Amino acid sequence: MELNDFSKLESILKTARKSKGITEEQLAVTMKILPRYLMSIEKEKRNHVTMFN
Repeated sequence: MELNDFSKLESILKTARKSKGITEEQLAVTMKILPRYLMSIEKEKRNHVTMFN
């Protein structure tokens, strides 16, 4: 994945989370982000680069 290329991030996170059997909330706590932000990453197809800058 290229730097700042988040086009595949949604599926990578969701697939990894489900394979580990953890909820969005549990992963969000581990990542130290809000659960609703993780939910938006997994479900919405938008550019998240601006949220990291």
